[in-house]
Amino acid sequence: KHDWILLICASFTGVSFFFFAQYTAIDLLGPSLPALFVCLLAPLVITILALIFFKEKLSILKIVGFFIASIGGFLLVTGGDLTTLAPVSPRFIGYVLALITPFLWAIYSTITKKIMKNHSNIKILKYLAYLGTIELFFFVLINNELVIFGLNFLNLILLLCAMYTGILCYILGYYIWQNSQSKLKSSKAASFLYIEPFITLLFSFLLQRSETIVLWNIIGGVIVLVAVLIINYK
Repeated sequence: KHDWILLICASFTGVSFFFFAQYTAIDLLGPSLPALFVCLLAPLVITILALIFFKEKLSILKIVGFFIASIGGFLLVTGGDLTTLAPVSPRFIGYVLALITPFLWAIYSTITKKIMKNHSNIKILKYLAYLGTIELFFFVLINNELVIFGLNFLNLILLLCAMYTGILCYILGYYIWQNSQSKLKSSKAASFLYIEPFITLLFSFLLQRSETIVLWNIIGGVIVLVAVLIINYK
């Protein structure tokens, strides 16, 4: 019974609400900034949760790293402009959702790491897929998109996108992530997330996706990256 509660929480934070928040943020901000939020802020949150739930130690150097990361996170989120956090900002909702995603992913990672002590990776992914699909269907109903879903159900491009997301991103990607979580310390596994935002930015340019990234966003991302390297330094 306890594991089922954890599975439901994991499916919500790592599948349904995570996908909703991330893809809405991508639609509002473009792909690169949400990727930066998840891949550079999530390791910090994962490390904090690992300290609490898995008793990983925190040194003076790690504390300094967290302080530096908070500065970088501020620049990453605001781009050096506090007005982006104002409710009247047209990008406000996108920033809020993008900021939520690393916390969702960190919670998901912590929960699944705990569950994997008693269950196999494949078994967990199977149940998360079932629960996540049901939860995502409720998001479709809440947003009144059932008709749109029905009209585009046999759209070839959407089917290919769904197959890519389901097979490569979910089955393969989540399997690799959870497998690394079970074999490494949480903070070490999270360090591999640093590569993703740069790949996302590269594909964004290759696909000629229009989005706004200012210098302070990049500086903030670099500061967070340096801070996380400090946190994981032995």
